[in-house]
Amino acid sequence: MDKDSLLEVLSLKSNYISKLLRVMGVGEDDVEDLRNDVLENAVRRITTLRDEGSIEAWLRTLTMRRASKYFSKRRHGRELSNIIKMETGEEMDVYDLVADEKTTEHLFQEAERRKAAAMLLNTLSGTEKRIIQMRFWGEYKFSEIAIILSINVNTVKTIYRRSLQKLEKNYYNLFGEEDLHG
Repeated sequence: MDKDSLLEVLSLKSNYISKLLRVMGVGEDDVEDLRNDVLENAVRRITTLRDEGSIEAWLRTLTMRRASKYFSKRRHGRELSNIIKMETGEEMDVYDLVADEKTTEHLFQEAERRKAAAMLLNTLSGTEKRIIQMRFWGEYKFSEIAIILSINVNTVKTIYRRSLQKLEKNYYNLFGEEDLHG
């Protein structure tokens, strides 16, 4: 594949980069700027791409590095957005992506679950919330999360485990259910 073809493929991967950034917890106002930074970096470094078949993995690495710089600069007090922009341009709450049936009852139940999940996620700190979102929705490995957030991988694992425990405890506190472990 020649350089022009690779550049064309890069432009087609623009939405892929945006989705990665959103899953990583980049604020909606910053996604476009960071995506453009990643694409500019990719164009400059296109000669380092050895296998055209691995372009998504290569772009994911470039995106992770850019997101890592973003989070380093904004380490204090930045909230994550649950709203993502779809390829069609419409905005959708991340929790809407889990709905798979269209019955009224099911949609009502899902809305209640999304509301509960949002309430629970909001009990976490920014870093805890980011790690949970990246692990569950982004399906990132602990090592990848550590790179993005510029923290030790064991710290990520510890925060993840404690966040799950905190979510479980807060679930029981909010909804008055019996503790499964106690």
